[in-house]
Amino acid sequence: MTGRQPMTDVSFLGLTVYGTFMLDTARQVLTVTSAPTATDTIRVWGRWRGRRALLLTIACPDHRPEARWGSGWVDNPADWRRTIESEALAVYRRWRDAKVCDG
Repeated sequence: MTGRQPMTDVSFLGLTVYGTFMLDTARQVLTVTSAPTATDTIRVWGRWRGRRALLLTIACPDHRPEARWGSGWVDNPADWRRTIESEALAVYRRWRDAKVCDG
């Protein structure tokens, strides 16, 4: 990871991109975005069999985060899921803090 400030104006599928992260256990870059219809929700995207896939949705990221895993990932080990949830929230919070600083 670099020390650069996150970009606050990137979009992906019409969604705001909060950033990306990579974990050795995930073996891929994961993208954290807004959700199309919920303002207080973030989504985590990855690749599955060569296609973009929604892994995780987290509601209320600023207060009491509530994770909802996609069916293909819900049975992964709890520590694996918690690590991805934590990293996704960290990416979102860095974006949010940079956005506040931008005015």
